[in-house]
Amino acid sequence: MSAQDFRVIIVGGSVAGLALALMLEKHGIDFIVLEAYPSIAPQVGASIGILPNGLRVLDQLGCYEDLLKKAQYPVNTVSLRDSSGKPLIQVQDVDSQSIRRHGYPMIFFQRRMLIQILYDHIQGKNKVLTSTRVKSILEGDQGVSVETQDGRTFTGHVVVGADGVHSIVRKEIWRTESESGLVERQIIENDIQAKYGCIFGISTGITGLPKGLLQFTAGQGTSILTASGPEDDTYWALFYDLGETYHGAGSPRLGKADEHDVIVKHQNDAVTEKMTLADLYSRKTVSVCTPLHDSTLLPGKVATRPLKALQR
Repeated sequence: MSAQDFRVIIVGGSVAGLALALMLEKHGIDFIVLEAYPSIAPQVGASIGILPNGLRVLDQLGCYEDLLKKAQYPVNTVSLRDSSGKPLIQVQDVDSQSIRRHGYPMIFFQRRMLIQILYDHIQGKNKVLTSTRVKSILEGDQGVSVETQDGRTFTGHVVVGADGVHSIVRKEIWRTESESGLVERQIIENDIQAKYGCIFGISTGITGLPKGLLQFTAGQGTSILTASGPEDDTYWALFYDLGETYHGAGSPRLGKADEHDVIVKHQNDAVTEKMTLADLYSRKTVSVCTPLHDSTLLPGKVATRPLKALQR
């Protein structure tokens, strides 16, 4: 089978999905991206830091110069502070040291900017479909078919799940493996857990934080990350203990009421000696409250079987 005859169905049009699509396109392998949301790169308030190893891959995809231009200020200072905001460790000249050792800097900017740049570099944009939410996946002797909620069906040889923590692809894998008896139900029900929550956002007009700063303020049961971004942006995130560990479907969906309660509780937490969380929050343009999910699937817990589509 030639690369042109092989087709990859990518479910999810975010960082992983679009990066894979760009890789496949550069190697002449057919693909289609199915994105559930109506637009690529929406503003959801998320920032992202890219380390040198990530920038090396993105450079190979032709995105590096655009990313560096958009980020404006590579990370040059990394700081760790205690719960009172006093500095514990501060590392300077991170930018030049990172380039000297690894060939690339570290950058911090809006996540949607990365997604947009990846999308802009894809030539076959007709292969990236929005408002296309997957309903079910069926594996057969000739490959795999994906049915969407609006009744369309897409066929290919491999399905890649790049659709986030609430992945329909993962759910479909668990469904088929559970029906075949290869996976214990307890493993499926406890697939994902959440012990910590996070409120993240973007603020403007924040003074006292130099450009090129990445900072961590460690508290008791909480920590605050702040990073200066391009233009007038400051990115921040409060990480906090949810009080208990939630499993699977029992994981909470946090909203604005939860966000308000947590902010009230931690508004006086120090960011620096002269800045509190309230100072960041009062200047926010967007913020989101969410549980932080994690999952570890240990070898030996799940029986495996070869994919039919790859046996030929």
